[in-house]
Amino acid sequence: MIDTNNANDIICWLTVGYPITIIADRYSGIYSGGLFMCWPLDYYEIPVEPDASDVPCANFWETYDKNLVGFGDTPDEALQDLRCKLTATLEKDNKNITILPPDMDPECIELCNTLNSLPLTETFDSCSGHGKRPFSIWFKCRSLDVISRLGKTVGRNYSDGNWEVVVDSTDTDPTGIFWLRTKTILEEKQLQGSIEKLIANIRCWG
Repeated sequence: MIDTNNANDIICWLTVGYPITIIADRYSGIYSGGLFMCWPLDYYEIPVEPDASDVPCANFWETYDKNLVGFGDTPDEALQDLRCKLTATLEKDNKNITILPPDMDPECIELCNTLNSLPLTETFDSCSGHGKRPFSIWFKCRSLDVISRLGKTVGRNYSDGNWEVVVDSTDTDPTGIFWLRTKTILEEKQLQGSIEKLIANIRCWG
């Protein structure tokens, strides 16, 4: 069960998309407001009242926080409604948090979150390399100061020498595009240790 008062729990659910249970509403939305309900819970954790008789069900929905459940005319609509509600809950008190896509490589999550915590910086693509290509994160940055400090974090005087920041470009976006990547393909254990060192450097110099 996720704690919706805990930003890390919400980020984890929005990134991984689990646990999740989508079920049809017994009363076709008369009390809940949706034909389908999407819960950020395992099936056994869902309250029993929505499937009870009319009076307990009606009383439940009068008092239950509907921001914790997604509703819709289809399962997909219910899922998207829940994602929107949890994103709004998260952004209400955490203005600088970027929601990462649910299908991203897990090795990239912590480093992407660290980059997104920097001023005027936003990641938009990433790949762990899967042992065949360099680990890569693409990001936008509108601060020369941040880029200068990132350059210091990957410089040979302050890092393990495995990383570089490359200037990239696009014809459709005037924002500065950058590519943080490993210089070579690293083995899994070496890559994880190098990522941890880089994150520590960014938090120190960023």
